[in-house]
Amino acid sequence: MGVLVLMNETKILSGLNYTKMKPSQEIKLDVKPNIDHLEYYSTLVIDNPDGLKLQMSSNTNTTFWENKTDKEYYDTKKKKKLILKEDNDELIWNEEIIGSTDGIDFKDNKLVISFQEEKTFDVTNNKYYSITIKNISNRSGKIFVDVYNY
Repeated sequence: MGVLVLMNETKILSGLNYTKMKPSQEIKLDVKPNIDHLEYYSTLVIDNPDGLKLQMSSNTNTTFWENKTDKEYYDTKKKKKLILKEDNDELIWNEEIIGSTDGIDFKDNKLVISFQEEKTFDVTNNKYYSITIKNISNRSGKIFVDVYNY
C-alpha cells in the first residue's frame, strides 16, 4: 500500500513532466491567456535542477521579463536587473547589479538563465503567443517548463 503526501503541488506535478534537453534543443510553449475573462494572467514555471544555460525568447520580441519568485524584473534590451521598491508611497525602479550567483545573463536581447531551482515568471499578455526555451549549454540535462493560463 502506497501513500502520496502532497507537500508542494508544483513539485509533485512537475516531477512527472521533466524533459531531457540536449545542447541546442528548443522547447516551444504556447501562451493562451483567458482574455474572455475580466481578470486573467499567465505564468511560466521553470525548474532547472541541472543548471543548464537556457535562453528565453518569445515571438512578441519581449524585452522585459518578470521573475515573480524573486520579485525581480529583467530588461534584456538594457541588460539590467530591476527591483520595484516603494519609497514614501512612491514606486521606484532600482537597478541592481547582477551577481555571479544570480544565474542571469543576457545574449542578443534575450534572457539567459542558469539557476538551479524553480522560478515562476509572469508572462501575461492580451493575445496568444509563444515562448521558446533553448539549451545553449554544451551538455544535456533535465528541466521542467510549463505555462499556466488562469
